[in-house]
Amino acid sequence: IYNCLALSVEGPDDVVATPLPAYSIYQQQTSMLRGTFTTFGGGALRVPTPESLRELFRATNCKPESSQKLRVLVLCLPNNPTGAMLTVDEARELCETLDELWEQYYVCDPAGGFSVILDEVYVGITSKPSASLLAYASERLRNAIFLVSSCSKGLGAMPGARAAWITAPNADAIPELAKIQLVCTGNASTLSQVGLKGSLDFLRANPGQMDEIWRYYQVRTALVVRRLQEISAKFGLGPIAEESEATFYVWCNFGSLPRVAGKSETDLEFTGFLKSLCGDSATGYVGLAAVPGSAFEMPGSELRLRLSCAREDLADLSDAMRVIERAVGIVCEEGRP
Repeated sequence: IYNCLALSVEGPDDVVATPLPAYSIYQQQTSMLRGTFTTFGGGALRVPTPESLRELFRATNCKPESSQKLRVLVLCLPNNPTGAMLTVDEARELCETLDELWEQYYVCDPAGGFSVILDEVYVGITSKPSASLLAYASERLRNAIFLVSSCSKGLGAMPGARAAWITAPNADAIPELAKIQLVCTGNASTLSQVGLKGSLDFLRANPGQMDEIWRYYQVRTALVVRRLQEISAKFGLGPIAEESEATFYVWCNFGSLPRVAGKSETDLEFTGFLKSLCGDSATGYVGLAAVPGSAFEMPGSELRLRLSCAREDLADLSDAMRVIERAVGIVCEEGRP
């Protein structure tokens, strides 16, 4: 991601945008490059819409007395943390809209327009084939796209290896990306590179294995969602989670919980409270991989959490749900009028 951003971001006038909820590394790397980071959609959209893109470009490129311009659009699809992904119709619509916006704002742009980074590292952990903008983009838009993939998620058998690659239809961009890689970022280890090649060779020879990968994780996300729905019903809360379309995460909304000081006034408080119960005498030691929504640029007051379901033993996930049920019960009891 950093290498792609570095091709387009030179200073504060260069704006990088991504829809909410947003993976925090995009903001961090934009800041390292001295660019300006912004989000759009407000977290209410399942995926970006044509209208949300039009509003983003209008708001960014038409500020009075400002020389800022949107230079990079980052789209994480399938999405981390929500698991949402594009349909074919949605992908086509977004490509048409981006061509329209290019004509509207960049025809005479001396800097050459904007680029689109497709963060598709979760392809392969999906309930159905994921539609990519790259498949439906015009030639001009294709030449502005950088597709980032990895062998540490759905396209590989090496979780944590962090071996990734960039696909860029514009061949002229490849040497520039290589220069940035050499001087700015670390290279994947030899072991990771060998694993990456072996993983991709295996998947090309055995494409049905990708369905097995999804089924493996879907059993785990479904267990967590079912238990969260039971917890919601037990305590009379609003919906906490829905079945994920992709990834091994469940995106949770605990916003209907009562607000209790030190426990549930913010997502950081609630995450800390959950983890405090993971090793007490009543619960016993339980691992709970919970990330607060504020790590994805969401307001902490909304009490959103991303839960990871990447555990081999289903009993571990059941134990984690027991911790969440206990935490919700305590908060509801203490927050009762």
